[in-house]
Amino acid sequence: MTKVAKGLAGVVVDTTEISNVQAQGALSYRGHAIETLVDRPFFQVANLVVSGEMDDSLHQLLQPSMNLTSAETDFVLQVPAQMHPMKLLQGIVPLLSGSNDLGFGEADQGLHVAAKLPAVVATHLRRKAIEVDPAVGYAEAFLRAIGNTASTEHVEAFNTAQILQLDHGFNAGTFAARVVASTEASVESSIAAGIGALSGPLHGGADQAVLEIADTLASVAAARDYVAKALAAGEKVPGMGHREYRAVDPRAVCLQAWVEKLAIGSEHEPVYHVLREIDTQFAAAMAERGKALHANVEFYKGLVLRVVGLPNHFFTAAFAMARSFGYVAHFIESRKDNRIFRPQAEKSGNLITADTQQWLRDNALNVLDSVVDAIITIDADGIIQSVNAATLTLFGYTSTQLVGQPVTKLMPEPHKALHQSYIEHFLSTRKAQIIGIGRELTAVTHDGEIFPIYLAVNEIKTDQGSYFAGIIRDLTEQKANQQALLEQRERLARVGRLSTMGEMTASIAHEINQPLTAIAAYAQACMKLLEKDEPDLSRVSDGLRKLNTQSLRAGAVIERIQRFVRNEGSQKELVDLNELMRDLLHLAAADARLHSVELNFDLQPDLPALYCDPVQIQQVALNLIRNGIDAMLEVDCVHGRDVLVSTRMVGTQAEVAVKDLGTGVSEVTGLRFISVYPPEKRMSDTEKVFIVDDDEAVRDAIGMLLETVDIPYITYPDALTFLEQANLNNVNCLVLDIRMPGMSGLELQEKLAAMNIELPIVFITGHGDIPMAVEAMRRGAVDFLRKPFRDQELLDRIQEALSRDAQHRDQAADSVQLKERIADLTPRELEVFQRVAKGQANKVIAIELGISERTVEIHRSNVMQKTSSRSLADLVRLLIKLEELANNEVRGWTVEQEVFDSINANEINEKYLADVPLTGLSVSMDIATSMQGAEIVVLALPSHVVLKVVDDVLPHLRPGQILLDLAKGLAPGDQLISNVIEEKLKAQNLDNQLCVMMGPTIAPELARGVYTTALVACNDVALATSMAKILSTQSLSLAAADDPLGAEYWGAFKNVIALACGVVDGLKEDGRGGDNLKAAVFTAGYREASLLLPEMGASPATALSAAGIGDLFVTATSPFGRNREMGERLGRGQSLAEAEADMVMVSEGVRAARMFKELFASAGLSAPFVDTVCALLDNDVDIDGFLERVMAPS
Repeated sequence: MTKVAKGLAGVVVDTTEISNVQAQGALSYRGHAIETLVDRPFFQVANLVVSGEMDDSLHQLLQPSMNLTSAETDFVLQVPAQMHPMKLLQGIVPLLSGSNDLGFGEADQGLHVAAKLPAVVATHLRRKAIEVDPAVGYAEAFLRAIGNTASTEHVEAFNTAQILQLDHGFNAGTFAARVVASTEASVESSIAAGIGALSGPLHGGADQAVLEIADTLASVAAARDYVAKALAAGEKVPGMGHREYRAVDPRAVCLQAWVEKLAIGSEHEPVYHVLREIDTQFAAAMAERGKALHANVEFYKGLVLRVVGLPNHFFTAAFAMARSFGYVAHFIESRKDNRIFRPQAEKSGNLITADTQQWLRDNALNVLDSVVDAIITIDADGIIQSVNAATLTLFGYTSTQLVGQPVTKLMPEPHKALHQSYIEHFLSTRKAQIIGIGRELTAVTHDGEIFPIYLAVNEIKTDQGSYFAGIIRDLTEQKANQQALLEQRERLARVGRLSTMGEMTASIAHEINQPLTAIAAYAQACMKLLEKDEPDLSRVSDGLRKLNTQSLRAGAVIERIQRFVRNEGSQKELVDLNELMRDLLHLAAADARLHSVELNFDLQPDLPALYCDPVQIQQVALNLIRNGIDAMLEVDCVHGRDVLVSTRMVGTQAEVAVKDLGTGVSEVTGLRFISVYPPEKRMSDTEKVFIVDDDEAVRDAIGMLLETVDIPYITYPDALTFLEQANLNNVNCLVLDIRMPGMSGLELQEKLAAMNIELPIVFITGHGDIPMAVEAMRRGAVDFLRKPFRDQELLDRIQEALSRDAQHRDQAADSVQLKERIADLTPRELEVFQRVAKGQANKVIAIELGISERTVEIHRSNVMQKTSSRSLADLVRLLIKLEELANNEVRGWTVEQEVFDSINANEINEKYLADVPLTGLSVSMDIATSMQGAEIVVLALPSHVVLKVVDDVLPHLRPGQILLDLAKGLAPGDQLISNVIEEKLKAQNLDNQLCVMMGPTIAPELARGVYTTALVACNDVALATSMAKILSTQSLSLAAADDPLGAEYWGAFKNVIALACGVVDGLKEDGRGGDNLKAAVFTAGYREASLLLPEMGASPATALSAAGIGDLFVTATSPFGRNREMGERLGRGQSLAEAEADMVMVSEGVRAARMFKELFASAGLSAPFVDTVCALLDNDVDIDGFLERVMAPS
């Protein structure tokens, strides 16, 4: 078989004089070292690359071509602002033109194109016509065009970056350009091909990826940790190493100096230090492995481009601006001795007919689709090749959404990161880690839900290589059954303990009464002694000592009984088995004495500490002892009635034996065993105890203690390091010192509370006092232990913290499960459910809802089935739990004094919702107070003020807080409000996530609990799904979507339609208006929105959602809609100014109409409906003219 050179690695396909890339770390253009060129003007070096001459002649020739024609400008402005600039460049290259003769023959047009690309990029970036100054240099002209003041440093830095990108051997883009050139296609086609290759993430774009990673690293320490983890996981570090260099990349050396000069002392300095640390740590790690890998040009270039004013997604476009001159140079060179590229391919695959392949495929899928388990096949690269029907049902995808995608799409972390290494390890070593081995794992559905599975993977060997088939079984129900069985066993165990104690009541009563009697006697005797004229105080003291001893004895008996019968689940801990048996003597001794039975112990000394549930061990042993006592009561025991309890080690197990002399069993079989196994892990690998203490010995000692009980842990020397490095979502318990350098433990507790992060904390200290302990406990600490502390005491507190954390996580899961149980109920079924659960009879419900009793019975039956309820009691419990979940703390904020006073004084918003009680709502005029500790910050504000409020919100925003925008409208400058908020977050280096909520949410109805649907939209659909579940209530049903753009556009446009419909309502007074006319106006507006909004990037499906037709219907028809009311006032004859003065609430439709008019016009779209509404608002047409134009055939 012919050796295949994948990627043409090592294959020489042509010769070139343009650039020379040397592995030892050198780059030259036509023999000139790159280091000698970076200080020259860009056009001089471009001329060198294109023609071999290094002077200003190319600049002079191209000055007339550096600006766009009006037609070219219009074309750029007509494309959506959201279009990626690389897509724009690929499409516009063939459309750009120049007229003057440059002397390069058929390559002239390519140089005209290259000269215009900076103007194209600047126009697309700023969304307006741009005038480039051709007289100044290339770098300065471009920076001025994008709005940069073009300081000397910025110009020189950008000039250097562009020179370094002019050419670089036969890279993918250059080779693509030469391949197209070899077909004798035009130079524009060659450039477009090169740009297309450059747009791929494996060619251009590493500079963007580098900065995106750097932006997530808050410190140099975090950068070190990132490099270490990436290398340990076998992941690539973007911007590191280059296929062509075995030493340093000379271009990176040139740029690194500029980055340092630009960043030090500026807002970009923290990112620069992170980049330097990544560079240093990566190079050092590679040196330890015997490799000389360093940063390439992309690593530092991104920060240069950011400093001069380019957004991340424009970085590759700047790359293309420079490299296009290189493509022209290669076009010219290739044409001198042209031969079309025509490599050969080795045939792979089975040589069978298409009909046979289809027959096999169809029948195979029929078989697989009949299997109840999910079956997925992947290739050696982890790409899904096929799935059966059960897979689609289990994961919630369609076939087209899975086939061709990485199988890691179905995996949560950490399996996702480790998957490919398992395949590579197996193929290289043939040693199975997963392949051929069934195991329990977790998977993730399309909706982001993680669930347990059993996975069996086997290899399928073919002539084309190895494929792998995975059979997946959903273990959700099995795990639930196991949990139910475990809970049942625990209940039975407690019943057994109670039964045992019940049978021993007489003995226990005697055991308690003895010390109580002594206590009473001692007390009375001491009182009598003290009543004597000369009391014997020594005798009184002796009596009080004995009284104290007996009280402790009674307390110990009661404590043992309480501990034995306590209603708790299985709680494992480190125990001394011999001490456990001695303690058992006190419970069994009274019963033994009552029946003349002697208890004896033979306990092996020096048994190791064992990890077990002491109550369960004592229960079994006590039952065996009582069985032995009962057995001996039935016979005469010549040698006495004895029960022997012994312990010993048998291999790795500890044995407890109970031997009696009864008749029930032989001496040998009469031995009863309890095997106590070595410690097992109680927690998954992802659950950890985090130890923060400035004393290394303390950290190490606590860590060793946790190791003895198999509890994973991570240690940190101080609070700041913990905040920088710890994954706070993965902390199950925090063991925290009080006094540490820098941030104290109490300050860290306060910081976590401000970040809305709830962690169970066990404080430890050698300097604590009562006020400090009280403060820590008041803030929610589990306990406050003084150093030195007993080891078991600390372990107990940690176990308590872990239990509290598990309970908190379970409650969160229960919240989702409860809401899912009612998610499928219709609005009517929900109404019936609420009334049935509150005890109303069917007849009463029928009267209240205006339906028949039979219909109520049908709805009631549906409710029982959909909520999996078996009785009325189940429904009542479900309603109670849902009401408990709904009791989240909600705080309000307002700038209006009258609203603040009204809510605080009367628990009502008299200005806006006078008939809706706001019982229990706390409201503040201090935004910091309102946001303190909140999980979600809801921006329920009109569009014209929301951005001002966002500016006030951002300084108080804490990590993890989610913003939810409810404003329906557009921001100044034809931008979506969410886009502006995202830009403000980015400008403040905040990574908080943003969602929008749109839908038919008329405030008075929603406040009264009338059933309402709406849409929560976010680019992260998993977050949108989570938000929808959290915020949904019994009367508010939220759906999730990944089209925030479409949701916001519809949220604004429906106000325009509602305003127009309101005009018709206003005409009803004089008989000119009516529902038929209103329906026609409604249809005209909806049709225009459905046609034009997808042109602006909205998903067509959103038009049919609650955010589209749903919100539009309510806004256009409800008497509460303020936009419809505005139109009604206009229809009655009021002017716009009069209507605005009379209305309390702002009508968004007026502003939205004008903004959509400008938006559609700038995009070159015809919008007669919007234009007509604006004409009415501006008094350019009267009501009759408005109706005539709206109803005109489109």
